[in-house]
Amino acid sequence: LALCTSRGAPYRPLPAALRRSLPPEREYHEELLLRFQAWRRPYPHHLAGYTARVLRVTPFAYYASMLARLLAAEGAYSDLPNLTARDATAHTGVGRNAFIAALNEARGRRLLWRVNRAAAAREALPQRPPEPLIVVGGGRAGAGGNKDAANYGGGGHDAPLRVEPWWIVSCVNVTEQELRELSRGETDLLRRAAAEDERGGQGPLFVGDVEAPALLSALWQRGLVYFDVPVRPSDRFRIPPLDSFVSNRTADAADERADPREALLQATLVASHARLTVADLADALGAEVGDVAVAMGLACRLGFAARVGGGQGGHNDEAEE
Repeated sequence: LALCTSRGAPYRPLPAALRRSLPPEREYHEELLLRFQAWRRPYPHHLAGYTARVLRVTPFAYYASMLARLLAAEGAYSDLPNLTARDATAHTGVGRNAFIAALNEARGRRLLWRVNRAAAAREALPQRPPEPLIVVGGGRAGAGGNKDAANYGGGGHDAPLRVEPWWIVSCVNVTEQELRELSRGETDLLRRAAAEDERGGQGPLFVGDVEAPALLSALWQRGLVYFDVPVRPSDRFRIPPLDSFVSNRTADAADERADPREALLQATLVASHARLTVADLADALGAEVGDVAVAMGLACRLGFAARVGGGQGGHNDEAEE
């Protein structure tokens, strides 16, 4: 269990003999999330098919809980590893300055702070994620107010989540009460995302296929949808200049907090080239293709990588370099 959770291993692909030595699937993912939070690792986006869809632990809920614990302990924002801090900011809107403001606000609730620091910390943090930057086909701006979405470079530490047209919209397990609270347009979009496994050859719902980005943004802020970043062995990625990239995570492999996927991510960023496919990169690094795909997916979420030919539908533009 310690080895599998440390590596962030998906449950279903594990050999049956190994799964018999592990807790049931639900308990396994709950334990993995608890350990990831304790180690302050980035949200396991590659496991969102269970952690977000079944457990309903979205990236926002994950990072809000992590930040609340840090606030209650009066920790410093710099205690967060940089990759975790960058992803947390994109999903919660809480960067360094906002964290300091939240700590001052929590302390300002003097009685509550003395009696229940955890509650004071949660009340000082945002109750829902900020509006994402949704980029749709043709470079048009996404959700309301994001007029510069098409030109956004994704490099700022306090930048909101940038959602690309080739990302996939997936639906969590929604309750009947939640459905009743949605508008007709939101319900229709949610049903389209939920019908991914029922459409046969039609394939998943890509962000670029969504006609109303504002509705998609509203569903995401409610925690009813999440985004998958599909990375195939044949995909190629461009790495922009990483002027702001510094890792403050320990590199000691003996430390249980050391994330093998972060080490692979750093190696991937160094070795990647727009002419190399993910399969080529895995071969060069001596790593599994699936692990490199997960690392590259996280790099895309953090704004460290851009897919060559970033159109929707999972097809590369071979003419683009």
